[in-house]
Amino acid sequence: MRRYTLLAGLFLLLVPMAASAAGGVIFNGNARARAGDSLEIEGRPVALMDIRAPRPDARCYEWRGKKQEAYDCGLASKAFLQSLLSGHEVSCVLEANVARCFANGRDVAEASVAAGWAVSCGQTGRYVLVQEAARRDRRGLWAGNHMVTCGQPMRQPSMPQ
Repeated sequence: MRRYTLLAGLFLLLVPMAASAAGGVIFNGNARARAGDSLEIEGRPVALMDIRAPRPDARCYEWRGKKQEAYDCGLASKAFLQSLLSGHEVSCVLEANVARCFANGRDVAEASVAAGWAVSCGQTGRYVLVQEAARRDRRGLWAGNHMVTCGQPMRQPSMPQ
């Protein structure tokens, strides 16, 4: 446990140093989720890099028994991100109007994709493997139908037949 704590502390020290070497702007503070793929840190809106999530008012469908039922997937996605942020100082590295953010030493975008509450987007393909695991295990959005797509606003899924 002590070794893990030491590694996590080292990680938190190195991320800002690497970011400033790469030219990113670093900022820290308390944060709250605005949606499943964006947050506000010390009053500053931040879009998370390389992911998309449903808007807070979006509805999706998930399997319950032999039928699919609608649920508020946008609120679920936002609540999951908020659970990652709550009680932790958040560090963000801003690059070209999007950011990589970390809470408690964890990349919050990666955690959201791994839990199935956001989808991997972007040119880097950074979260593709964790998304495939979430899809395979039917976590979060992958438990039913959703219409989260990269590069365009989310459409409401039609009710399955």
